[in-house]
Amino acid sequence: MRLALTVSASLAVVGLASAIAACAVSTLPSGGPNATSAAAPLPTFRIGPKGANADDAPEISRSTGVRGGFVIMWPRMLPENDPDLQLKAAKVQHRLAVIAHEAFPDAAIDVRPEPEKVCPRDGCEGVVLGIIMKKRESGCIIAAFTAKHGQSDSLIVPWVGAVEAKGPAPFREPPESYLTIHKYGSCATIDDSLKSNGAVGDETAVVAAVKAAKE
Repeated sequence: MRLALTVSASLAVVGLASAIAACAVSTLPSGGPNATSAAAPLPTFRIGPKGANADDAPEISRSTGVRGGFVIMWPRMLPENDPDLQLKAAKVQHRLAVIAHEAFPDAAIDVRPEPEKVCPRDGCEGVVLGIIMKKRESGCIIAAFTAKHGQSDSLIVPWVGAVEAKGPAPFREPPESYLTIHKYGSCATIDDSLKSNGAVGDETAVVAAVKAAKE
């Protein structure tokens, strides 16, 4: 009898402890009180319809995108044959795609490969986003440009470094020709931002330009 009572008491204690533990778990948020939210998903890139002839120059985009979406051109680089700048270009292009996706999560995003950086003669169906990058020694500048669908001018906005646009670049003219550089930013700082998937410089003007181009 004494053994039975001891076993019963032990089971009761175990049951009470389990109940307390269950209550404690149920009152805490999943992952614990210091858990952080899951990382935001990256945008899904969707390739738009073919938009250029096979005999066009390689720089002509083979896609015009889709109406209501974005076409993100391969960055325009100076100098073009700098391996370090080419690595940065791909990452900055991806960052611009993320900015567009965060502003318009449901919009189609068509990221063009190297060396496609200009629309066909009739323009693009989607909103065009592009990048200008220039490197001099350890200094870099980045500017973004936007153009509405069709044969539209490109509006240039600063991104990294002190740059100034002389005005909108006419349709299919090199936007870098309409850019004045006053001061270069740090290439190393750009690298650090890209490694952490963070903002590249002050992106306020870039975000505003992306939103305005879509309206």
